[in-house]
Amino acid sequence: MSRKRSQNPKFQDERDNKAQPIVAKTSGQRIYLKALQNKILVVPTGSAGTGKTFIAAAHAANRLIKGEVESVVLTRPYVSMGRSSGLFPGTVYEKLEPYLKPILNVLKARLGENDYDSRVRAQRIVIQAMEAIRGMSFENCVLIIDEAQNTTPEEMKSIVTRIGENCQVILCGDPAQTDIKGENGLDFICNIIRKHRVEEAQVIEFYPEDVVRSGITRKFVQIFDKPRGER
Repeated sequence: MSRKRSQNPKFQDERDNKAQPIVAKTSGQRIYLKALQNKILVVPTGSAGTGKTFIAAAHAANRLIKGEVESVVLTRPYVSMGRSSGLFPGTVYEKLEPYLKPILNVLKARLGENDYDSRVRAQRIVIQAMEAIRGMSFENCVLIIDEAQNTTPEEMKSIVTRIGENCQVILCGDPAQTDIKGENGLDFICNIIRKHRVEEAQVIEFYPEDVVRSGITRKFVQIFDKPRGER
């Protein structure tokens, strides 16, 4: 995976030292972190509470700090209001910001509030509406798509065919929580990656034993993972 680096070794060392290491808590997270270092398209899927979104955001923040990319682009399907964020007033950022708060909070915590605010103003941290993805290409950025199980196969095709130079895409989602009738975009792209053995991409599956939230969260995940008749 290509990486844009600072031209000044001194400044680069300072940036690298500022980046906070991400420590894996489970075997699934270790596989995930390794994939993020080597793959262009990374697809963490499975149980809630396993750190899929947190690690994606922390990784993106570190790449910003190190100067490996110029921006982070965030989006998610807007299913609950008929797939269109246009039903709420305000900018795209104002409409989707509440739903992407977990990612934004991690970026702010790792970058520092002043650096974070500066990058938002400079449009180096960008929230993009899903419906706008079709007409865009992405370069020199980390693109994070949360709740990817609520994309359609057509939306997913649009996303993965717009990966430009030095762009890394992270698709976070749990197929068990999809609101899509029929095949959803997350399952669609996972099947494509496996069937065609796409070397630049990797699917990481998380299971209840990978849950790092409270014990009660792990217990509910284990219950909901059982067939309906066994709950």
